[in-house]
Amino acid sequence: MSLTTPFVEARAALGLVPTEQDPAVIKQAYRRAVAAHPPDLDPDAFRRVRDAYEVLRDPWARAKEILLRPLPQIPPPGPPDEPPAVPRG
Repeated sequence: MSLTTPFVEARAALGLVPTEQDPAVIKQAYRRAVAAHPPDLDPDAFRRVRDAYEVLRDPWARAKEILLRPLPQIPPPGPPDEPPAVPRG
């Protein structure tokens, strides 16, 4: 996942073009999306819209949070298996 992926997905959830930066337009798109997906009728879509607005409302804070998030501790992979022996003949 790249740094820009959450922002691109948030813009798509609110129906914004990628170049739109104006906070008033973002808020207007959020309100339109909430009207289309009310929480009592479609809670999953409402949650996606709310999360998208939270990402776009303060993008610098969100980017900082993404960059400072600790990486998961994943053990390194083991060595590869040895190839089968070639018969000599």
